[in-house]
Amino acid sequence: MAQLASTDPWPTSLCLNLHCRQPRNQAADRYCTHCGQPLLLGERFRAVKLLGQGGFGRTLLAVDQHISLEPLPSSLCVIKQLWPESTGQGRPTQLVPRFEQEARQLAQLGQHPQIPSLITALTTPLGWFLVQDYIPGPTLAQQVEADGPLSELQIRELLDSLLPVLATIHQQQVIHRDIKPAN
Repeated sequence: MAQLASTDPWPTSLCLNLHCRQPRNQAADRYCTHCGQPLLLGERFRAVKLLGQGGFGRTLLAVDQHISLEPLPSSLCVIKQLWPESTGQGRPTQLVPRFEQEARQLAQLGQHPQIPSLITALTTPLGWFLVQDYIPGPTLAQQVEADGPLSELQIRELLDSLLPVLATIHQQQVIHRDIKPAN
């Protein structure tokens, strides 16, 4: 793998092994120096920053290295990693149909201009992964924290832009289940 330029704002790669105790590695590393797992998901996506995590998984900012070895905005994507042991759903194999259904729904919903496109869905020995386009910018929660509460006009504009997206999602018989300012 070629070395990333010294201007790489993400000089590390994050290990995707949920049990790795030292997940930070150098960007040029191909394998985790602590646990030995490959650092590229699907030999293509390099996780560079934790964006968030919850009860069912975590979300990571990643670089699509098939597009560019440089971290250009067009090469950024998001990896959503499912944590099967945190779901309380029994054996991980019971989650496979749910994962496949979510991947199909995301592929269909990603055709909407305001919904990130699904790039790929992968199953590896480390678990289940969905890779989607990255949409830069702050979350609503971050914006409110930085700028203060929204005005009535801003709230109306937000709802005017958000409600048609929710209508599209519901027309596809999908319920979002996690609508909040941080998302």
